[in-house]
Amino acid sequence: MFFYLPAEALATGCTFWQRVTGSTLSPPRGSRNEFATLIPEDGDAFLRVQRVDRPGSGYHLDVHVDEIDTAVSQALSLGATAADGPSPVSVLWSPAGMTFCVVAHHGEARRPPPLAWAAGHRSLVDQVCVDIPPQVFDDECDFWEALTGWERRTGSRSEFVTWPALPACHCASCSSVSTTGTPTRPLAISTWPPPMSLSSGIATGMPQSGS
Repeated sequence: MFFYLPAEALATGCTFWQRVTGSTLSPPRGSRNEFATLIPEDGDAFLRVQRVDRPGSGYHLDVHVDEIDTAVSQALSLGATAADGPSPVSVLWSPAGMTFCVVAHHGEARRPPPLAWAAGHRSLVDQVCVDIPPQVFDDECDFWEALTGWERRTGSRSEFVTWPALPACHCASCSSVSTTGTPTRPLAISTWPPPMSLSSGIATGMPQSGS
């Protein structure tokens, strides 16, 4: 997964995600030093950051595969669209318009352990929730199920569908019906007992909803 951050928010964003995940930041790489990896103390890295030359921040998913060309062809046949413009990686849009990249798998399989906090709780960035407009919800779910081979399950509420994390998978996925016209991607940080307090989140720089 890549967090993308504008230049003016890069330092703050990297510091926030390092503190939330207990990771260190790799040296920058890329033709413009625009990429870096959040390296956990244990386990394989699966979170990365990217400096972008446009306003706004967010993230996109990387789909790790053994054969990029084969996977891209499969994604296109299932309804994905290739992004416009030159790119060193395969950038695609899902049927609902969510950006994702198809990249080479290098054997990453060990999930980092949860981060232990001073208050006694533990947390782990482990889930992506994709909010999908209702008119394309079924098509988007069908697309991701066919592309990944993961069997989806009905969630705890009727508007949710889940793809539980596999043993060698770092992030589970969850889809929900959105009232907006485009897909959005809130990121879930699981905490277990006791729950992560609001003050703990704000201390790391986590904004409150509506702030």
